[in-house]
Amino acid sequence: MRLKAKVIQGSGRGRGMSIPTLNLDYEPDLKYGVYAARVYFDEIAYAGAMNWGPRPTFLEEEAVMEIHLLDFSGDLYGRDVEVEVLGFIRNIQTFKNIHDLKKQIKSDITQVKKILYNSGNERFFT
Repeated sequence: MRLKAKVIQGSGRGRGMSIPTLNLDYEPDLKYGVYAARVYFDEIAYAGAMNWGPRPTFLEEEAVMEIHLLDFSGDLYGRDVEVEVLGFIRNIQTFKNIHDLKKQIKSDITQVKKILYNSGNERFFT
């Protein structure tokens, strides 16, 4: 699945956990969960761990689409990006605390790397 979306301001929690995310103004027709994704802008592709759905650990029921880009730092607020959703990793979960959530996100990032970098797709990334 490929989609285009605008990067919008989020809550800043990801940045506060040292795992910043792009929050996107888009509601994909996907099952809630965590996905491996490829994000394109400025003619460059970046690997990403995408979350689509509510954030039950923070008691938030509203679904959001957010993506942590691997090996990227910068500000893309207001920019349009293209997202290619490549593989389902896991369902949405509730965690007891931020430490457990961060530990799971790091595991998700490892899964993204396995899906994207170990499948012959490494030439698509910076």
